[in-house]
Amino acid sequence: MINYRDRFVDDMRLVGYSEKTVESYLREVKRFFERTGKGVAPQRVDEDLIRKYFIHLQQDRNYSVAAMKIAYSGIRFFLSQH
Repeated sequence: MINYRDRFVDDMRLVGYSEKTVESYLREVKRFFERTGKGVAPQRVDEDLIRKYFIHLQQDRNYSVAAMKIAYSGIRFFLSQH
């Protein structure tokens, strides 16, 4: 079984992300999969699922524009590696 978390952290460190960025992206990806379902494989995440999640962040969690950008960047980076 692939350890997605460890690989994600390694990939971020390989491209030179700061520890703060690594922590922020890791936190946002974890929240995404907790909300969308832990059984969802990264390869099965589609545009509709991501869109619904960001609507949730905006409407239910009151994320600021800056927080939305961090969440988007972290999720995009994670999904681009899979």
